[in-house]
Amino acid sequence: MRKRVPLLVAVAGFLLAPLVMLTPSNAGASSTHAPVRAPNVVGLTRAAAYAALARANLYFSTAGPGSAAGTWTRVLSERPRAGTLLAWHATVQLTVTQAPSTPRSTTTRPAPAGAFHHSPGRVPNLSHMTRAQVYAVMHRANLYFTTRGPGSANATWRSVVAESPAPGTPVAARSTVVLTTSLLNPVAPGHVRVPNLTHLSRAQVNTVMRHADLYYATRGPSSWTRVISESPAAGSVVALRSTIALGTAGVVATASTTRTLSVRPTVAPLTGSTHYRIGVATWYSYIPGQCATSYLPRGTQITVEDLDTGVSITCLVTDRQDYSPGRVVDLNETQFSQLTALWRGVVRVKVSW
Repeated sequence: MRKRVPLLVAVAGFLLAPLVMLTPSNAGASSTHAPVRAPNVVGLTRAAAYAALARANLYFSTAGPGSAAGTWTRVLSERPRAGTLLAWHATVQLTVTQAPSTPRSTTTRPAPAGAFHHSPGRVPNLSHMTRAQVYAVMHRANLYFTTRGPGSANATWRSVVAESPAPGTPVAARSTVVLTTSLLNPVAPGHVRVPNLTHLSRAQVNTVMRHADLYYATRGPSSWTRVISESPAAGSVVALRSTIALGTAGVVATASTTRTLSVRPTVAPLTGSTHYRIGVATWYSYIPGQCATSYLPRGTQITVEDLDTGVSITCLVTDRQDYSPGRVVDLNETQFSQLTALWRGVVRVKVSW
C-alpha cells in the first residue's frame, strides 16, 4: 500500500500540470484587459447606455428607429445577453427605439457609477474668452452653444460679453448656452471693459454695473438722476469689482426752464406729417434691418438716432414689443451695436417716422 502512494501522486501531478501551465503567471497584474461581463442596458436611455458601456470598456452598434441619425431614446434588447463574458472592447449589438423611455426600478438595476459623464453640470464662465477657448471649455463641459451679436453670423467674433443661462446655473448635459459676442479682443482673465454709462439713469447704471461685476462711487447731488462723466473712461480695461468714479447730475437746465431728466417717452410733431418719440432703445435677437415697437403699425419705416452721439440707423417695424414705460423701440443686435456697445443694454434715442 505504501508503494502505491508515490505512483498516485505522480499520476495526479501529471494530470494537473497542464492546468498549472495555463494559469496566468502575472496574477497580480492589472485586470484592465481582462474579460468583462455585458452590462444590462435594456430599458436605459441613450445617455445611460453610453455611460454603462463606456464603464465596461465595450463598444456597441445600434439597429432600429433613430439608430442611423443617433436620435434613439431607449434600448429594447441587447446581444449578447446581459451577463455574458466578453473580451475587452468587444461590440454589443443594441436594438433601440425612439419611444419615450420608462425609468427602470432602482431595485432591479442601480444607476451606473459611470453616469457622471452625462449628469447635470453647471454653466462655465465664458466672459471675455476667445472663440478657441469657448470651444475647448464647452467641449469639456459636454455643452453646446449658439451665438448672437456682432460677428456671430459669419463666425468672426472675437470674445464673449454675456451668456444665458448665467455662469454657475445647473443645466443638463448637452444643453445649449446662448452667447452674446463682440468683435473686440478679449481682456485678460479677471478683468473687464468699463461700460459707457454717460447719460444713463440711476436704475440703468445699477443694472449695467451689476452685469459687468463692477462697483461705482458718485460725485454730485445725492438725488442724482443721470451720469455726466466717468473715470476711467468707457472702454478702459479694469479688474473685476473695481470702483468707477461717476460724475452725476440731478436736473438739466435749459434756456427757458429747468426740468428733471426722465426716460418717459415723448411724442411731438416735427415738420409736416413727421413725428418723433424720445425714450430708451434696447436690443434682442431678431432679423437684421427689422425692429419692434408697441405704438406703430407693422411696415412703418423709422429712423433711430442715438441722442448721445447723433449716429442714426433706419429699420422696418415688423414685430410688437411688450409695453414698458420709457422703452420706445427694440432693435436687433446688429443695428443696436451700430449705435453703441451691446453690453450697455440700453441707449437713449429719438425715433422718427
